[in-house]
Amino acid sequence: MAGLLSNVRIKFGLVGFAAYFALMLVGYFAGVPVFLSFGYKLFMWVLMLAIAFMAGAVKLRSNGGHIRFEQAMGVVLSIFVFSEIGAALAEWLVFNVINPDFHLAVKDYQIAKTKEQMGEMSKMIQYAEGDFEENMEEVSRRHYNFSLANAVQKFVTFLAVDFVFALILAAIIKKEPRATE
Repeated sequence: MAGLLSNVRIKFGLVGFAAYFALMLVGYFAGVPVFLSFGYKLFMWVLMLAIAFMAGAVKLRSNGGHIRFEQAMGVVLSIFVFSEIGAALAEWLVFNVINPDFHLAVKDYQIAKTKEQMGEMSKMIQYAEGDFEENMEEVSRRHYNFSLANAVQKFVTFLAVDFVFALILAAIIKKEPRATE
């Protein structure tokens, strides 16, 4: 086990997994507004970037100050994969094990939030007749469950975005050895 944890990808990947998993649960226990908050999700994502960057820096140092782009990319992307698995698993557990009725609280919150936002917008713009009711009906009909298929879809979607940022982080971290003549 100690040998496995000496691997930078595994060690920092588990840190990313645990951080994302724990923060998703903290968001749940803080309430629906926090759990759904863009700012809270952004905070978790920036934390994942920081963990991935630290892992790349540790790998760079352990390689004597040199790391090829491919190596840096592998380290960073591994952290993203572990972290996204933690996020998807925690969210699935919240909706399906911890509180199977959580989707109802999310639905109620989304309906109230949409009603409030549309009320504020109606002060600035004139809705066509029936638009308000139509939008509210659409929000009410929406499905807020989080199935295993939703978890997989979310994991793949966010991993695609993470891939772009992994490219950027790997380009920042990489430090090729100087060519000798």
